[in-house]
Amino acid sequence: NFSSYFWKTIGFCCVFFVAVPAIIYILSYIPFNDGTGHNLLTRVINAQKTMFDYHSALKADHPYSSKWYEWPIMTRPIWYYSGTIGNLREGISAFGNPLVWWAGIPAAFYMLYLLWKDKDRKAGFLLIGYLSQYAPWFLVSRVVFIYHYFPSVPFVAAMVGYSFFKLAQWKPKIKPAIYVYVACAIGLFILFYPVLSGLAIDPAFATKYLKWFDSWVLLQTW
Repeated sequence: NFSSYFWKTIGFCCVFFVAVPAIIYILSYIPFNDGTGHNLLTRVINAQKTMFDYHSALKADHPYSSKWYEWPIMTRPIWYYSGTIGNLREGISAFGNPLVWWAGIPAAFYMLYLLWKDKDRKAGFLLIGYLSQYAPWFLVSRVVFIYHYFPSVPFVAAMVGYSFFKLAQWKPKIKPAIYVYVACAIGLFILFYPVLSGLAIDPAFATKYLKWFDSWVLLQTW
């Protein structure tokens, strides 16, 4: 019956999503020695306090920081590296595939719609997974960066894929458009690969074809 199934599910979740991860996390501190001579559990607790105090009190700014609501639209990538080889430039920036990240925005709302209208558990699972990684950052006041969004990206890709799956079931004729989308997404990855990997390219190429917004700094062009 429902009650029995419910409590079994709760128990399963508590064991495998709370107790087991907590044990693994605590055991990961065994090699860590802070020089205090405290026991394992005390070291773990003290480390959590230290991390919380640092992040809660941090007052800093950074030219490549961005707000949580800017991450899905990639307003401000992080420029990690710049190098020069003759007339060519190398650069590494942290950002995503525009076709995937931007499609993830309507896909998230579509998951919410499927959950509300059809009680779609798969949509609910993907939406919860996405928000569990993304929503906590809504409350963080310290300086944050686009890489904090990266743990959400697998769920973004899955939501986009599931959206296409549901749309193809509803309108089979849309499948060719899905194939075109996938091909374009792969093409964009290839296009942006130089500024994701540090491959040396002509800075004029980056300025003309890769710098889609003024806020994007992908490599040194001056």
